Amino acid sequence: MVGKTALVFGATGISGIAAIEALLNDSSYSRIIAISRRPVERECVEHIPIDLIHSTPAEIADALDAGGADSSTHVFFYAYIDSKNTDEQNAVNNQLFERSIEGVSMACTRLSHFHLQTGYKYYMPAFTAEKFPPLPFREDAERQSHVRDFFYYYQEDKLKEVSERCGWKWSVSRPCAITGFSKGNWMSVAVTMALYIFACREFGEHLHFPGPLLCYSMDYDNSTASNNAEFQLHCAEHANNQAFNIHDGQPYQFNTLWPKVAGYFGMEVPSPPAEDLQVKEGEFLKVAFSVQNWANKHREDFPALVHKYNLDPHTFEYANWSSIEILAGLPFPTIASLEAARSIGWTKSIDTYADGYKECFDKMRECNLLPKMHQLPKICIPPNTSFKEAYIDGNVLFLSKQQHIDLSMINHHHIITRCVDELFVLLYLHNERRLKLIQSFTKKSLNCRCILHIKTVSEDDARWLLKKMMKWFHLSNVDYRRVCAYGMAGEYNNVLLSDQVDQTSKFSLESKSMSQVTCNASMSTLSLQSRSSISTIASVGSISTHSPTNIPYKRSKSDSTSQPRHPNLVCFSGQKSLHQERSIASLSDNVKPPFLRSISSPNQQELDRCRSVAL
Repeated sequence: MVGKTALVFGATGISGIAAIEALLNDSSYSRIIAISRRPVERECVEHIPIDLIHSTPAEIADALDAGGADSSTHVFFYAYIDSKNTDEQNAVNNQLFERSIEGVSMACTRLSHFHLQTGYKYYMPAFTAEKFPPLPFREDAERQSHVRDFFYYYQEDKLKEVSERCGWKWSVSRPCAITGFSKGNWMSVAVTMALYIFACREFGEHLHFPGPLLCYSMDYDNSTASNNAEFQLHCAEHANNQAFNIHDGQPYQFNTLWPKVAGYFGMEVPSPPAEDLQVKEGEFLKVAFSVQNWANKHREDFPALVHKYNLDPHTFEYANWSSIEILAGLPFPTIASLEAARSIGWTKSIDTYADGYKECFDKMRECNLLPKMHQLPKICIPPNTSFKEAYIDGNVLFLSKQQHIDLSMINHHHIITRCVDELFVLLYLHNERRLKLIQSFTKKSLNCRCILHIKTVSEDDARWLLKKMMKWFHLSNVDYRRVCAYGMAGEYNNVLLSDQVDQTSKFSLESKSMSQVTCNASMSTLSLQSRSSISTIASVGSISTHSPTNIPYKRSKSDSTSQPRHPNLVCFSGQKSLHQERSIASLSDNVKPPFLRSISSPNQQELDRCRSVAL
């Protein structure tokens, strides 16, 4: 059976790139042809460069025919030209689409479906809230008759006309603000947001939310490009001459999204994020902090950041600073119904931050628009801070500069599969203050100065976090009396705990499944808790351990003493507590963990070897 051939207009934009990726993952398409000025950097994707603005429909048809696109069965249209002048924007995009679809009608005789992407601006072309259709927006909402020559209206009408004439099926998708990434394309507000927050971090500035408090808690839809693309392929098979709204599934609010985005870079969100007294009302926006003015002030500082981290020289040229003001300053909700999409079998919903913004930020790192994780400097807690809470995705943690706790993976073949719970680090200071830890893992008051809340959402973050947890944080001019660290993570097997702090240090680790723990330390208390079982505990030197569970020791047949011969081999079960002093020196090779079997006695060389294996 001959596979389908996809023809993608605007293939190097945010939506076009996402469509290419979705098509590459769909085995029913045997050919993918990209129409764009620059080629798509993906194998198995053919490229036809066509100047859609200055070419006639006949010239476009000839180029398609010469490039072998005459056999195309499906068209996905994302081409768009921006202009600050509304009349020019309408005129150029009307012309762009008309010439393209007429050229397709001449060349592509096997075409069966034409998909066009427009957007929520269909419902609010003039951004005048009082003239919007009722919420949530529905596809059959009346057009705004006072808006002349709006290109979304014209393109849909032209699509219906040509499709009826040629016998194609058609579909239209209407996403909201699109989150995605395409290097060299400034249309994604997520890219600009990342550069703004990253620069604020480097300049040591507070992170200001651009909009007012009104917008900070308002509901907005978001449309992640990858999710849009999957839906558009779904439309190509299941839609029959119909328009559809598409978004991530649930609206978001900046009061939850903004801290997560800031936390990716280890930044904090000031509270409140904006003062209404600062709000300046524009034609349709309310701007409390102008990111554009901020960028103008720092324009000469950006090259130093590029040089410092050896980033792409054009990094900050990809930013559209005013786009953040538009996204964060809309004083009205943007919510649309997904009933039409659900009616054709679309059931997917995604997480706006984890699947949208964070994916975009990760791709920016891959493309050298942001520093790699290990390049970012450690963040210091100001010594006068009494309480802090931060959301951090595998980026930074905090400890005294004179104390070091290193939690790492021993065996990379048993890497953590997913870290889904929350991990907390509690720093106890000499001048203790009683603060209530409001997180769900405990209700009792704790004497703590700082509380850091780190939540990992991906395997890569979890892997990095477990390797670097509690390592080299600096807190100047603070005298610690003790350090307590509490961790909760997903499934993992081999963990190395190494410590160079004083005898008053305390470490507590809880895991869903933990089978092997090695402690290179002399700590007063090591508390290990597992929701399933811990099969092996081994310590180099002396360590006192405590578990809330009963520990039956495995003994040799000749062992008749009350003390276990191999006290470091431990299986957890039951509910009783037991405290024991343990030493690895008494372990024979047949019961030592594989990575410690060459150790006959603890010494610094062997400790260093274990640490090097872990890291």
